[in-house]
Amino acid sequence: MISRYTGHAANERTFLAWMRTALAILAFGGVLTKFDLLPRLVAARQDAGAPRPHGYFLVISRRVYFQNSILNSSILFFEKYSRNSIAH
Repeated sequence: MISRYTGHAANERTFLAWMRTALAILAFGGVLTKFDLLPRLVAARQDAGAPRPHGYFLVISRRVYFQNSILNSSILFFEKYSRNSIAH
């Protein structure tokens, strides 16, 4: 049996919960981008002739932010809790 297994299992469950949440938010951003929902909502609030300053930039910047968050948290998790460090 691995020593300190309960602590490791709790950390892994927390990590997986954060990953699940990040993927859900990322999927929601993908739906907004795919169906052009955010630009339509912004345009509906503004006049038809007014320029839409935010639109795709907000969707893309949020998507990039969450992708980087997922990547960084994965790297940190696997560096800290690799099999070699758990066994000792």
